[in-house]
Amino acid sequence: MAIRRVVYGAALAAALLFQVFYYGYIARFTLVVVLSLPFISLALSLPGALRVRLRLLPPGAAERGGEASWKLEVKNPGRLPLVRLSATICEENLMTGEKKRRRLRLSGLSEGGCAGLPVSTGHCGLLRCNVARPRTLDYLGLFSLPLPLPEPVELAVMPISRERPMLPEGALPPRAALSMNAREPGRGDDYEIRDYRPGDSLRDIHWKLSSRLDRTAVKERFSERRPEVLLTFDHFGEPERLDRIFDRLLEASLFLLEEGLPHFIRWADPVSGEVASFAVEDAASLNAGMTEALSRPAPATGVSILSLPELAEDRLSYRLHIDGREEADA
Repeated sequence: MAIRRVVYGAALAAALLFQVFYYGYIARFTLVVVLSLPFISLALSLPGALRVRLRLLPPGAAERGGEASWKLEVKNPGRLPLVRLSATICEENLMTGEKKRRRLRLSGLSEGGCAGLPVSTGHCGLLRCNVARPRTLDYLGLFSLPLPLPEPVELAVMPISRERPMLPEGALPPRAALSMNAREPGRGDDYEIRDYRPGDSLRDIHWKLSSRLDRTAVKERFSERRPEVLLTFDHFGEPERLDRIFDRLLEASLFLLEEGLPHFIRWADPVSGEVASFAVEDAASLNAGMTEALSRPAPATGVSILSLPELAEDRLSYRLHIDGREEADA
């Protein structure tokens, strides 16, 4: 635009000199035409610029290290094409805090068009993309006209998953130990003893033991309690460490789903220490939970969930902690 203004300034100066040294009507006509050109250009460009609409479109899905593109859709209902459209595409990873800004320039858009920009899939996280300072030029390129801002969009860059997820041998008890009717290992009974709670049936009271303990003891059968499988991880660290954590977390969760085992994924807020949790029962709930975890800010250091008091006192609950150590050190 600066070059076009210099060229127009030179043309205006030449028209003025022509008027000074030549007194014919041609000189005056040339000066009037040169002076009128910016206003004519602006009058032709402004209605079209006011009607242009922009829309950001995210890709359907993205995996870390994969290829994906943001789409900027331009709708120009005017009959005249846009000379040039420029905008700044701003991208932020809500988990790692990484930001990236890229300049986009399009020209010759008659009825509309669509431009693509690659998504930064180097690390896992929820990416938020928005458009800043979208502008177009008049037909002489002397004025910059603002365009309405499109709505920002978000995209979760998911961890890498294997075709057949596996867990290390011994990471979880055998499948039979996780069944609804499993007995507590090492005991021949199919129940455990706890204190009486309002609403308990009289048939469940252990009368002999209650008389010895001088308090009301109740038999709670294992078949009436659903054992929980917990996957825990720490939501802080460098981006590379977080990538390894989420890769292994996804792999472990998919393995449990393939085994028909619903489970919970939990972590501690790295600042407040508040425990966050989501239940995984199918692929949809896993995707929703992972997206939520990827949207939370992850500082370099923070509170580990392992430093908190025991989350589940139930002896039938099993926990697998996912760490982000290198494979050689794991």
